[in-house]
Amino acid sequence: MKNNGRTWGWVLLAVIAVVGMLLPGGKAYAEGKINLTITSDYILSWDDYPGAAVYYLAIDGGSWNVEMLPTLGKNKIDLKAVIDERVVPPYDLKNNGRHKIIVEGYNEDQSSRLAISEEKIIDYVSPAAEYAPDSVTLSASLSKDGILTWKSVTDAKLYRIFVDDLYSVPFTESMGTKADLKDVINTLLDMKDVTLKSSGTYKITLVAYDGSSPEQTLDTWEGSFKYTAKKPFLDSYVTVTGIKDMTYTGNPITLNLTVKDGSTKLTENKDYKVSYKYNTNVGTATVTLVGTGGYEGTITRYFSILEPSQTSEKTDTNTEKSDVNTDKTDENAEKTEDHNTDPTAAALTKGTPQSSAEALLASVKANKDPVGTEFGKLQLRVSKTAAKKLTLKWKKISGAAKYVMYGNVAGKKPFKKLAEIKKSKAAFTKKSLKPGKWYKLLLIAYDQKGDVLSASKTVYAATTGGKYTNPAKLSTAAKKNKVSVKVKKTFKLKAKAAKASAKLKMKTYSKIRYESSNPKIASVSGKGVIKGKKKGSCYVYAYAQNGVFQKIKVTVKK
Repeated sequence: MKNNGRTWGWVLLAVIAVVGMLLPGGKAYAEGKINLTITSDYILSWDDYPGAAVYYLAIDGGSWNVEMLPTLGKNKIDLKAVIDERVVPPYDLKNNGRHKIIVEGYNEDQSSRLAISEEKIIDYVSPAAEYAPDSVTLSASLSKDGILTWKSVTDAKLYRIFVDDLYSVPFTESMGTKADLKDVINTLLDMKDVTLKSSGTYKITLVAYDGSSPEQTLDTWEGSFKYTAKKPFLDSYVTVTGIKDMTYTGNPITLNLTVKDGSTKLTENKDYKVSYKYNTNVGTATVTLVGTGGYEGTITRYFSILEPSQTSEKTDTNTEKSDVNTDKTDENAEKTEDHNTDPTAAALTKGTPQSSAEALLASVKANKDPVGTEFGKLQLRVSKTAAKKLTLKWKKISGAAKYVMYGNVAGKKPFKKLAEIKKSKAAFTKKSLKPGKWYKLLLIAYDQKGDVLSASKTVYAATTGGKYTNPAKLSTAAKKNKVSVKVKKTFKLKAKAAKASAKLKMKTYSKIRYESSNPKIASVSGKGVIKGKKKGSCYVYAYAQNGVFQKIKVTVKK
């Protein structure tokens, strides 16, 4: 009888497990299937899955956000290029010739996996050089497009790339063992007192050094590279004027722009090309300038399109009359960022090189965020204050190779680089500050290439020991941080920040700010008015000047 009881017990547990998987919320029921196609030349493509906003490619267990990979278009990837890139350091994909391929689909904030593909197997051996950490000989390969890749050498602490035996650029072990010679040559050409030719065939010498002082040469490698250098079409080199707010006309709106390289005026369609997005309806328009001819690079600017008979201030006044009203409210505000950013400043957009980002931060106007900064991804906030230090925390993001903190005394002083932080960390303490002083801080996540992955909004905080205090917490009118609103209807958050000390003053460098994770579903104005755009769900962030925030789930119904 006891044995029969145990047997029926195991049967009952098995039935419960199977039923649990088939019920809503069970993995087998909840996750859909993504259809994959892999061609004979290893081109991977897949169909969109309803609701999936972010896709990940998994190869042999390693997983990467598709946005960080070399793509051939939407939902299309060259698997050879991905594998070639990831069988060498700093990645550790095995070059064993047989790879398991899976694609996963996630929702907007990547909190839930919605669908997964079946596993497919490909047979491909990468021709990329295998790295040998115990090598004593410096060997390297140079591609036609100027990518120099070399094997690490035993005891080597530093490598230098010499161009025409005249100038060199250093690479430490931590920077990896790959370099784009186009970037190396352009970097040298941008330096003062450099007489390097701007085009032709360059002699390239790679030298490995040990860590002694003076440095001892371990080995060298030589090659050549033919290249015609292009001038950088970036904010730190080129000026763009003519960005201004425009009035809605019903037709696509363009701007009369002037672009200069120093005192030289550049010509559209010869030196650069211009394109626009979202430039017809009321809201925020984007203008993108791409260098052509002898220039290379991209500059992005934003401008507002306003109602002809309504200013944003009048619209915000109307929202005070009712927490929920019709589409008369807040037609001018699609994104909160535009209320707190400098539209004439360069953008800290994804893909901006670190050198350009830091040149931009050195010229940012007082108490203005550069265009392109966002709160929701990094969620930078001041978590602890003391008389001589501030502690900040943030949310780690996928694809980040490092984080860099920038800051200064709040006011007109530009941002300075404070520290580089490992990708495994999500906190930083700035010490040696003055008591009772206000400071501003901004965080940027950089990818493996050293380009901007995401830039935070600026946070402002005062150290203790003075007459000022900081926001302690933030509250809104959203019950349990949830809002349900119909399409074209609105809801006002009425966010309020409570002071940490009622006896002390709180200087305002930035009012409470708002941000929508998906403005196409629900927008939010500078006054905290949420407006339903189309059926779906997203998140709206309300955050105080020191980064204290509330995350509100917004559901839009028809």
